[in-house]
Amino acid sequence: MEVKFTPIPREDGERKTSKVRYMCAVTHDALTNTTRCAYLKKSKNVVTWDVVERLIKKDWTDPITGEHMTESDIIELQRGGTGYAATNEVKAKLLRPQLELQ
Repeated sequence: MEVKFTPIPREDGERKTSKVRYMCAVTHDALTNTTRCAYLKKSKNVVTWDVVERLIKKDWTDPITGEHMTESDIIELQRGGTGYAATNEVKAKLLRPQLELQ
């Protein structure tokens, strides 16, 4: 499946040092690992979930190509970790033996 990410325009040399390299194809909001994103099958672009809620679900039209869409044409992308444990779900638990008194 081809995926088109929209790069953020940068000055020469700035792209390598910046952590945020891509933006929403419609709103031009930065895509970070905490941004809820969706893949549009018709245009093969990545947009923010806000675009899906506010624009696409109104008339079910791809905002980039203008083609009619269905719910199956939208794939929600799984977010990556941020490095902070409080941001995402708990991945592991520490299990310890418990003392039983009888």
